[in-house]
Amino acid sequence: MTTFTSMIPEGAPGVSGDCVAPEIASILSVDRTDRWCAQQIAPGIWVGSVKAAPYSPSNGKPNEIKARYLQSQNIRYIINCGVHPTKSSATAMIPPPGFHYLYLNGLQENSPNLSTYLTECVNFFAAAHASNSAILVHCAMGIYRSPAVAAALLIAQSNGELTVGDQRTGAMSIIQKARSRATSNPTLIRQLEMWRYNMWPPQQPHKRTKR
Repeated sequence: MTTFTSMIPEGAPGVSGDCVAPEIASILSVDRTDRWCAQQIAPGIWVGSVKAAPYSPSNGKPNEIKARYLQSQNIRYIINCGVHPTKSSATAMIPPPGFHYLYLNGLQENSPNLSTYLTECVNFFAAAHASNSAILVHCAMGIYRSPAVAAALLIAQSNGELTVGDQRTGAMSIIQKARSRATSNPTLIRQLEMWRYNMWPPQQPHKRTKR
């Protein structure tokens, strides 16, 4: 498992959550009530819906306007959590040139196999981190799947110190502070907790031997 030695610097490009282009404010913003926007939940990690991604939700074709805005926020890595184009004739989402793209084929809201994707996601995030690029994690609406995957990135970045749940210091709590629509799906959360336990097992206290 990749370890992270430092956060992306606070002053690095794209760390600000401000929306600098009002005409496309529905794409990325810090408006927590906007169901279609994406928020930066931690330095270098954005979570949102498919409408924040640089391709059309209906036909999967590249969208240059959204691509330019994402790049202005230093977002060059995208994790698509199982979203297909809505038109039956389209087969795949096609990001414009200049983006690194990871498609989690088959990941659904109640998928029993979330953990099978997470090592690849963490390694993909490590590549973004190493290049000082930000990452966008999206699903259809940015409510269940993408927050769960982003929680795994936060946990990995903390080397397992963060918990999963909704406690004040848990990964999902951090996400929900920035994106209030993010919701803890019980099926995905259970898998996240098991993944964290397996990757960073609790330290057992050493027993003193009697002399």
